[in-house]
Amino acid sequence: MSEKIVEKPFKNIIDDRNKKEETGDLILKYLTNQNLINMKKDLNYLTLEFGYLFQDNDNNIVALVKVQTAGGLFKKKKTFFVGYQQNNLMLLGNGFNDILFRKTSDDMLKMHNVDMSSLNKKSYFMQLYK
Repeated sequence: MSEKIVEKPFKNIIDDRNKKEETGDLILKYLTNQNLINMKKDLNYLTLEFGYLFQDNDNNIVALVKVQTAGGLFKKKKTFFVGYQQNNLMLLGNGFNDILFRKTSDDMLKMHNVDMSSLNKKSYFMQLYK
């Protein structure tokens, strides 16, 4: 007999400020520990754009996040795409870009029946200042 696999429903939690900040903190710590960003040099005007932020019935977080440093006259802008699933952070490779980020985000929102016309686009962004 084959076991029936039941998908866990996901809840869109993009408006949950605490979950968004916790996820953002984890991602920034991960990028810092990987020596990809420096919290002293890169924190000013660092932006996190959430493609999606979901939680399943077991309170596991599923997210896709774009992290971008500000750059400037003497400093190159850095962009990272990070996936978060089953308590694992994954830095998505060089082939992952803005187009794939948008497509993946839109597909996930549609797949989980998120009404895209009612989304508050500002909820999907966090900007950090010194």
